[in-house]
Amino acid sequence: DYAGRLTGADAYAGNYVLELDVAQPYAALPLEGGHLAGAVAVGKGEAELKDAAADESQVYDADYLGWALGYRAPVSDGGMEIEGALSGGSLDIPDLGPAGSKADNMSLRTGVRYAPDIAMGGGSLRPSAGLALAVDWGDDPGHKYELSAGLGYEGLRLAAAAEYIYIGMDEGDLTASGGSIDVRFSTAPGNLGLGLAATPAHGPASGDDLLPDADAGMRGSAEIGYGLAVDGGVLTPYGGWSFATEAGEVGLRLRRGGGGSWLLRWREDERDMIAIEFNLLGD
Repeated sequence: DYAGRLTGADAYAGNYVLELDVAQPYAALPLEGGHLAGAVAVGKGEAELKDAAADESQVYDADYLGWALGYRAPVSDGGMEIEGALSGGSLDIPDLGPAGSKADNMSLRTGVRYAPDIAMGGGSLRPSAGLALAVDWGDDPGHKYELSAGLGYEGLRLAAAAEYIYIGMDEGDLTASGGSIDVRFSTAPGNLGLGLAATPAHGPASGDDLLPDADAGMRGSAEIGYGLAVDGGVLTPYGGWSFATEAGEVGLRLRRGGGGSWLLRWREDERDMIAIEFNLLGD
């Protein structure tokens, strides 16, 4: 679900809630030492518009079309990398008013990140810092910047990372900050045996838009699984819990030794979502 508050002189005086079913195929491939990725999203659903003054609501059909193209590549052997992405989206509510209602937006994002690997105690320590800038144009123009800093460690059985992010939009009129922790442990190297993972986070994530009175709240998940060695990789049945939706999830994940993975999962929510995901190139 997406929720927000409409603004503008000719906007509907109230709130809206979108419920969309979206199909989003994507592909990624190596290119010139980096990775190029692209995606297209097509969705249909409903838009519920709530009139705050009259305490009434109406439901309309809604159509969504989106696309994105991004590239990330290292620029040195010391952990410096650059990224760029161009994306766009269109939301159409054809039955709203005599001429309908359509919103189109595009965004250009560029960033640089420094995250060197430092050998330590049989594992590697990774401090990180990043800066990203984004410009939006269309029906909701604006600009945004992100600052991030973090510290991570990866060993044979334990991996842990913490990150802080600060986001500002439109000359500092909107700002937000948040943090995330990612801890993963397995009883045997290579994600074999009993495994535990927790990824609690609060506040915005990288790439989020900031809306007035918006609160990203708690997000992330906790997971328990058991990694089994199979021909060509590691097969892991697992169960998890989402902090954001307070919903459970069970699934089966296969990570191949040569790169690539597939995932079958069921999520306990209002739609009882079942998903199958394939990653042909790597994690």
